Amino acid sequence: MKTSVLKAVGVFFLVLVLVGCNSNNTKKTTKSNDSVEMNHGMPMNWRNEIMLDGERKWMANSETTHGVNDMLQRISEDQSVSVDAYRSLASDLNKFKNTIVEKCTMEGPSHDNLHIWLYPLMDELKNLSEVQTTEQGEEITMHIKDHLQAYFTYFQ
Repeated sequence: MKTSVLKAVGVFFLVLVLVGCNSNNTKKTTKSNDSVEMNHGMPMNWRNEIMLDGERKWMANSETTHGVNDMLQRISEDQSVSVDAYRSLASDLNKFKNTIVEKCTMEGPSHDNLHIWLYPLMDELKNLSEVQTTEQGEEITMHIKDHLQAYFTYFQ
């Protein structure tokens, strides 16, 4: 129970950090489709909200890109065959995500768009940490991998 409380407190503070570092848009951006149903203040289909920098990808700080690559590497090496193994994978990926958040130096529209990409990833990591079956773990891991790969569509 103590671990659950500590995790809940950690998630709470992480959300506070992410919400607190919201910036005003100052660059011209291109927007895709209309907004959809919201989850944690972010669109459930984040691809309908994320923007490019005109027709270019956003510049991301190297720590963010390195963290995304580390997460993809960890998934590519994963051989989870049990619920506990998928939960361990979630823990490892969450550590990389926390490092991305802690070392983020991005500001303005690139940072805002990173948040649009990051919030759904956080939800998927939470879902992976709570899997009940290996089938769920496999499916969620596939979603996380696809989500991580999509980072390179919008950021460089």
